[in-house]
Amino acid sequence: MYITSLHNSHVIRVLTFVLLSNSVFEDCKDSWKAIVIDEFQDTSAMQYSLLRLLSSHNHITIVGDDDQV
Repeated sequence: MYITSLHNSHVIRVLTFVLLSNSVFEDCKDSWKAIVIDEFQDTSAMQYSLLRLLSSHNHITIVGDDDQV
């Protein structure tokens, strides 16, 4: 049910994305209208690097809690 909900909402988890090949990324990246990152304070260095690639179109919203830093 969780995976179906993500699919129906056109949501992709970071782990799922990491498992995709570069060619899939190239095919998909222009179809993403925006990227929303929640709990940004919990982002790892690897995830941050990935987000920099994904957000190259500059349509990214980041939500974090500075009390949890």
